[in-house]
Amino acid sequence: MRSLSSAFLAAALCSLLVAASGAAASATPPIDQPDAWAYAAIDSLGADGAIPGYPDEHLHGDRPNSRYEMAKLVARASAHVLAVGADKMSPYDVGLLRRLVGLLGGELDFLGVSVADVEHALAPAGAKPAMTEVVRVHGSILPDQSFRQRTVTPHDINGGTIDPFVNAFLTSPANNNPFEHDVGPGGLLRFDNQLVFTYVLRPNISLSFQTRITPNVASFTQQELYTVQPAMVLNISHAGPLSHGYLRIGQLDNIESSRLGLAYRAPDATEQGPGWQNAVQPYETGVEAGGTFKSLTHFQVAYTSVDQSLIDTYAYPGDTSGLTAMKNYFLVVTPAPTSFVQFGAPGTGTPTSHTDTFTASAGPISLVHLSAKAGLGSVYVSAVNGVVCTPGGVAASGGACPIGAHQWYYIDQTNAVVFSAPLPTGTVVQISYAGPTNVNPVSRFAEQYQRNHISARVNQEIKGIPGLELGASYSRLFDTVKGTLANLPFGDGYGALSDTVVGVDARIPLAFLKSGGGHPAFFGEGAVSKYTPDFFNTPAITDSAYVLGIRLPLGPARATVQYQQVGVNFFDGAPERYLGEGPTTFAFYRGGYFPEFFGFGNNLAINRIFASTVTPGCTGLACANLNALNTFIYPVFNPFEASGPTYFSAFAPNTRGVTADVAVPVRIPGGIVVNARASARYLQEIVPNSAGQLQYGPGFSSRRVMKFQHVSGGFDVKASVFRHPATLRLTATGEHLARLDTTAYSWVPFNTASGGPDAAEAAALNAFLSVPGHTPILFRPNFVDERHTSIESEFWLPLTRAMELGLGYDAQTYGGANGTTLGANIAQHKSDSFGMLRYALPTTNNSLGFTFGNQRYTDLVLPTYNFNQNHEAIDFTSRF
Repeated sequence: MRSLSSAFLAAALCSLLVAASGAAASATPPIDQPDAWAYAAIDSLGADGAIPGYPDEHLHGDRPNSRYEMAKLVARASAHVLAVGADKMSPYDVGLLRRLVGLLGGELDFLGVSVADVEHALAPAGAKPAMTEVVRVHGSILPDQSFRQRTVTPHDINGGTIDPFVNAFLTSPANNNPFEHDVGPGGLLRFDNQLVFTYVLRPNISLSFQTRITPNVASFTQQELYTVQPAMVLNISHAGPLSHGYLRIGQLDNIESSRLGLAYRAPDATEQGPGWQNAVQPYETGVEAGGTFKSLTHFQVAYTSVDQSLIDTYAYPGDTSGLTAMKNYFLVVTPAPTSFVQFGAPGTGTPTSHTDTFTASAGPISLVHLSAKAGLGSVYVSAVNGVVCTPGGVAASGGACPIGAHQWYYIDQTNAVVFSAPLPTGTVVQISYAGPTNVNPVSRFAEQYQRNHISARVNQEIKGIPGLELGASYSRLFDTVKGTLANLPFGDGYGALSDTVVGVDARIPLAFLKSGGGHPAFFGEGAVSKYTPDFFNTPAITDSAYVLGIRLPLGPARATVQYQQVGVNFFDGAPERYLGEGPTTFAFYRGGYFPEFFGFGNNLAINRIFASTVTPGCTGLACANLNALNTFIYPVFNPFEASGPTYFSAFAPNTRGVTADVAVPVRIPGGIVVNARASARYLQEIVPNSAGQLQYGPGFSSRRVMKFQHVSGGFDVKASVFRHPATLRLTATGEHLARLDTTAYSWVPFNTASGGPDAAEAAALNAFLSVPGHTPILFRPNFVDERHTSIESEFWLPLTRAMELGLGYDAQTYGGANGTTLGANIAQHKSDSFGMLRYALPTTNNSLGFTFGNQRYTDLVLPTYNFNQNHEAIDFTSRF
């Protein structure tokens, strides 16, 4: 254990850096690579059989991408040495494992590994002390300072600020996750600090207190806040038939997924704020117990409270450039788990500072989000169609307000006003309110829902049949309701959630078949869900899903083939929700999960046809193809991949098809290892669910199912340089998304300001069609024929024993047609590159990293959206 003086010195340095910056936290490329020598140690232990199952089907022999992934491998080796004893390992491997345990002690504590037990087992013979009370301290301090220079700023076709929804995808990293998008030009200081105190009571019992401190962006504020995530873990390494037992209270970062992630996919380290940003799918908080009974039955049960993560679609007030609004737009935020509701008019008013006007122009509206955070009890309907109303819910001129005092309510958590009956098209309503510090104590409040989660997992090995495993998983998400909220006569479309998923799974080895790589094995998982987004008003729907496959060892190679069928209404999680109004071009989507980005569509070609035919003499903004309100780019999506902050299955609903993978390791004389890999996937919808139907209504539905094809291949090359591994990784991918439905419908240009058909263009079309012989302009809302290709490369080279160089480049192209014309209307390129130099300070667990990178987007159809940005980062990592 390192001396605490150096840790406190590093902590003081970090505090000074934090005090010097007021920037909000957000995304940059994650920088948490293990030290260079540790890769060689892992490879050596794996080659000698000290890490059971390494490399496995999850890693495919690839290098771990983070300390957390490496710690999971060291945890396997630790369990192995506790089971068989250190005397079964070579002295060299014992030394390597002892050093790895010292390096990753904090992460191992977080994984529930009793570091004291492992160190005791690894101590030299005759030097094992009698275990008495011991106090250990582990921790890490990771400050990071980054800078960005935007050399090409995207604009709409009229030179204005682009839609922040588009910006979230335009500036997303190579994985295209909008919840990790870039924060824009300027500097940014972040940190991720962890501290673990471990108290060893007895040789088999230890108590750990763990704390993680990170920046956090709260809703409705530009100030940087800090999140403290504590946990207490009681570890019992053995007690009678129980082994590896633990009780955990606080933040739970080790909840287990089901075998294939069908019934439940738990939040993991990759979703806890890559680049020190807000977590995409936060760890849950509660109590958890687990362990292994008689070395055969592994179990875990947890009860947690769940953050109701929302997608932030608010712009910061006072931002005239639009850049500030984009910094946190579409990042995931977690307002207070419980909230208060103001039921209707407050009766007496407080001085108001804001008045928002809402018009039901595109159709009836039942919910509106206020433009700034309101003070609870200060909200009231101040005018309806020109009729002025008072805080008491009556008209200022006498009589009733057109929207009665109790025909609406305000939800503090989401800053939204909900109406008991949708406001008819054409209604203009004004809502006045004071700021968040002006809370009216006389108003009637009630608590909003609290979300809870019960999960359980059991995995049973069968004695005498190696490799045979049977498992069961249970996941129940539900909202508890307090007070009069349960009796609300109307909802906002997001009522009290209830979702129950039960799954069973198995791994069945074919012991009578054996190749040089082991036994083939069948595997599978089935699950049933019962889900309703509002159990007071919407009956629950039950559906099922299953995945079946076989894993084949082919000598040193491995192949996996699996078939999935996931029901249309199978659901595991909670509906996606926005904190603010939904994006104008995506407001129609009310799905439970967020689909995968698949490039940008645009309406330039169809609007050119419309303008040249319907308004041939137009000029400037009167032409639909020259007006940024009518012609723009917008994200299009692949529904076969599901993700998001509140979706907890590894498989998307309404899908079926086959996936195949193969991995082939090749060893070349001279210590060079090549791991080749290839995969293919063919999926299709079970029931057609077209974007045309979702966006334009049932009259635009399609009878053709969408199909998705994916093919990828690549290799890793590992070689020893300066007795440390150098790695080259290359992957090429091709994907095709198709729904070849050529059914045509009449086109009217969309207006992003009104959120519906453009009124002027609709009037021009009606005048055009009044002429005998004129026919509508036709578009194909359900026609999809789009391709995506990508090349990913990454190279890591140790320059010295303490210094490592990393280089990476990712290039993607999208092309084809999507949703407007039959001809190609999409052509774009996106790239992301980085160079990184990391230096491990001698005789310490500290390191210094320098990163340089570039993001670029090029649109060959609408080049005003082109984007280019450089970024640099300096990070210091101190571990003790």
